[in-house]
Amino acid sequence: MPAAFDPTGPSFGQRQNSRLAELDETHDPGGTAAAPLAFTISSGPDSLTIAPAGELDLATGGALEEVALRQLRDSDQVLILDLAGVSFCDSSGISSLVRIRKHCERDHRRLKLTNLRANIHQVLVELSGLGAYLGVQEAGHTD
Repeated sequence: MPAAFDPTGPSFGQRQNSRLAELDETHDPGGTAAAPLAFTISSGPDSLTIAPAGELDLATGGALEEVALRQLRDSDQVLILDLAGVSFCDSSGISSLVRIRKHCERDHRRLKLTNLRANIHQVLVELSGLGAYLGVQEAGHTD
């Protein structure tokens, strides 16, 4: 026999939304939650260097964009992204780099990506073909 309807209980939609919220809080397919990017920022006579550390993906790409755009507001220097500390970059990370590049282009600034690890170099240069557009500096390629 079906359960009686309880008009004071949660609706089906509320129960589903509650379950989805539980899944969002506990779902971690890789076994570790994504850590935010850490940033080191330095300025030289002709350039502004931002060195992110961590994974560049959907969860962190926006933070890199925000930091880069905030730093560029009061600067007309070349923007250097030192990616030595970036261990992973997916398509969302690439999109963030492209948006930063477009912002630099609009403001007539140069963008350079330096010190790419082998896996990041493979993603940005060999697989996506965006190395030249993003200003990848080949001499900084690291393993």
